[in-house]
Amino acid sequence: MDDVLLSVCVITYNHEKYISQTLDSILMQKTTFLVEVVIGEDCSTDDTRNICFRYQEKFPDKIKMLLPERNLGMMPNFIATLKACKGKYIAICEGDDYWIDSYKLQKQVSFLKQNPECSICAHNSFVINNSDLENVGLFNSSLFSKNKYSINDYILDHKWFVPTASIVFRVDKMDYPSWLPNIKNGDVAIQLILLMRGYLYYFNEVMSVYRKLETSVSHIYMKTLRQTYIQLLDIFDKYSEFKFHIFLMIKKQFMQDLIKKDRHITIQKIINKLLSSQGFEIKKKLPLK
Repeated sequence: MDDVLLSVCVITYNHEKYISQTLDSILMQKTTFLVEVVIGEDCSTDDTRNICFRYQEKFPDKIKMLLPERNLGMMPNFIATLKACKGKYIAICEGDDYWIDSYKLQKQVSFLKQNPECSICAHNSFVINNSDLENVGLFNSSLFSKNKYSINDYILDHKWFVPTASIVFRVDKMDYPSWLPNIKNGDVAIQLILLMRGYLYYFNEVMSVYRKLETSVSHIYMKTLRQTYIQLLDIFDKYSEFKFHIFLMIKKQFMQDLIKKDRHITIQKIINKLLSSQGFEIKKKLPLK
């Protein structure tokens, strides 16, 4: 598959109830280019690996499997699977999420081809709670006022607005620093790395489904996720040679105030507080460029 243009990175662990829907949603994609599916199956204790084997037997020219002999853990498995992808572009779809638009990949790759300064693109998603399948919401509940986001815009946005299963990125903009395997907020770290080298484009379309599970990493770590986010900001600040220091410090203060349960805090209030402490008079919002 030397002519593969896009690789789909699928990491999975104990997803026997969902992995078929994930793979079916990938295989239904209609594209004008070759696509490979790279599955990092991290030694599941249920039937996930056997299900993946059956798909590989049916689609041997399209599906490649990574089969570690021991459980690697989420981030090491994620990185190993990303590095095994051969495409110029990589799409991400974890084994409990799925896509609902058969032209999703075509739309995103077409945009990346036409806009070389864009390093990553994403879109909206439905959210389903697996214990309440009738309660379907949107990942981002309202349309965004713009589509193009710089790294500064991304850092200062108060929301987690990029569903992981919506991401398609340009491989030549990606890097794998030594600290990445130890990061719990891995999707955010990858987005920050990519945004150092280009902008993010957001499609105001719903093209995937994010499944909230009681056993998901985001649910398990929800109580500590904000603290690990702050640690990531410090690590990334050093990695980026402090080029985005003021924005990262504003976001860090915002996260610290969230941990203190200050429900009235906003990014603008943090900016005002920090600038006021330096003796500046606040006359307008900090411009994002």
